[in-house]
Amino acid sequence: MDNLITMNKEDIENLKNIARELQKREVTREEALRDLIHAGILDENENFTEPYKHLGEAIERLSKK
Repeated sequence: MDNLITMNKEDIENLKNIARELQKREVTREEALRDLIHAGILDENENFTEPYKHLGEAIERLSKK
């Protein structure tokens, strides 16, 4: 827990904006997953890689709102 990374409001807004732009481009789920895996954000099992675990936690929290 000592090295817990939190996202500020600006980070969250940036992620929302990226998601909106992807929706406008009509990227398929497969294309988005491929890009996230290629970028090293997700692994082959569609789980967040260690440096990005906090993103998964943030998305989980946001989806509950």
